[in-house]
Amino acid sequence: VQAKLHNAGYTIGKLQSIELSKLTHSAKETADRTVSGRVKHVSFIGDRSHAVLSGNKVRSILGLKSTLFDMTVMNTNKSSILKNKGESSYSTIKEVFVDGYGWGHGLGLSQWGAKIMAEKKYDYKKILHHYYTNVDITNVY
Repeated sequence: VQAKLHNAGYTIGKLQSIELSKLTHSAKETADRTVSGRVKHVSFIGDRSHAVLSGNKVRSILGLKSTLFDMTVMNTNKSSILKNKGESSYSTIKEVFVDGYGWGHGLGLSQWGAKIMAEKKYDYKKILHHYYTNVDITNVY
């Protein structure tokens, strides 16, 4: 993670901690996650500076398929450290585990949601209006 941040132009030094609230299954928005659990932003704290990056930027830098991810950080003693703001951290991060879920950025039409709606016999107009409000569907030919 440290090298990928550096290669993307974020020279924070040695990675000391990561601030990201834990992904839960309850529908609750937090300061750094949307109500659906997608990451709004992650704080990376180094020994020289820190960087607060959008979930989409982290997705791009780390090559993740989605902004719906969780991070677990391990220190040199293999003890879990700083996942939630306010928890104590250790001096050196040894490993970062990223668990990702789904595809995409979480905006627009969900292919799986649309598939389920179609299986329930919703027509295409109802499906499109579910995902895109205040639009008109017209023929242009």
